[in-house]
Amino acid sequence: MTKTFVFSFYDEDAETSMDYAFPVYGEEKDVQQFVDNNSKFDDFVSESEEKYGVHDVSCNTYLHFMGYTSYEIDKKFYDECIQGFHTFFKENGFGVGDIQKIFIDKDDDQEEKEQELFNMCQTL
Repeated sequence: MTKTFVFSFYDEDAETSMDYAFPVYGEEKDVQQFVDNNSKFDDFVSESEEKYGVHDVSCNTYLHFMGYTSYEIDKKFYDECIQGFHTFFKENGFGVGDIQKIFIDKDDDQEEKEQELFNMCQTL
C-alpha cells in the first residue's frame, strides 16, 4: 500500500496554496507508525520548522494522505522544504516516488484538487 505525503504551502494574502506530494512506499501501517512514533521523524520536523517556519499536521485518511500545512514558509523555500522530507523518507528505508505539485486557487474545489493530486501520486 502506498501512503501519500503532502505538504501544502498556503499563501493567506492570495488565498492560494501550492501543494506538493509524493508517494511513500511500504506497508501503510509501517509508514504511519514511523511518522507517529519515531523520535527521528519528530527531530527532523522540529529542525525543518526551525529553518522554514511552523508546520501544522494535516491528513486525509480517505485518500491516505499524511503531511503538513504551513502558512509561514516563504515561497522561495517551498522546493527545498519538500525535498528535505523526500530525502528523509528515502534515507530511512522507504521507497519514494517523484514529487508532484498542484496549484490551488481560492475558487478551486479543495476536495477535487486533493483527489487530483492523490491520483497523480498513484500513477507513479
